[in-house]
Amino acid sequence: WVKLMGWDDTWKKVADPSSLPSDYAKTNAKEDLSETVKFYLYAPDELKKKSPERYEFAKKLLGGA
Repeated sequence: WVKLMGWDDTWKKVADPSSLPSDYAKTNAKEDLSETVKFYLYAPDELKKKSPERYEFAKKLLGGA
């Protein structure tokens, strides 16, 4: 997740913050994953538009839920 989504080794900086699903996701890689799953479940169209990579990751992670 960390490398795939562009987070550095400290999990504190991401290469493209504009692709994050929310401002809170900028906190660190763990919160990014949490917010990605939340958006996948409750606002999938928004996530898919903002970050297709995160959308596809969450879809695989959750088995297409």
